Amino acid sequence: MAGSTGDSSERYQAYPTNRLLALLDSPQAAEGARADLIAAGVAEDTVEFLCGKEGLREIKRREKGFGLIRRTMRAIMRIGELAEYWKRYEDGLREGKCLLAVDSAEDSVRMLAFEKIKARGGHFINFVSRMGLEKLHP
Repeated sequence: MAGSTGDSSERYQAYPTNRLLALLDSPQAAEGARADLIAAGVAEDTVEFLCGKEGLREIKRREKGFGLIRRTMRAIMRIGELAEYWKRYEDGLREGKCLLAVDSAEDSVRMLAFEKIKARGGHFINFVSRMGLEKLHP
């Protein structure tokens, strides 16, 4: 699938804990942000993006392989605090945008990712922790 990095299907998370999520308007912008992050020292296997309706189908395909606990976590995302945000990400994918995710438990990685993604036109940038969602940029 265009846009995915590494063997993301095995490490795809049911709930995006400690991940910075953002929408970018094109695959080129998403790949540029990914390249910028890697050039700045972020591990390649911690950056993933999915684009358009194909990306949305890939998310749905991956969800089918989840066990009960992971499916429950995804269900919580659809009714809990993240429901509004997840819907916006899904709508963005339907519109042909890209959803970029960066593992960023460390503050320094999170701020670097935020800066690089925003510089590439990223929007709706949020950080998801175990405690909830932190809105970083509209």
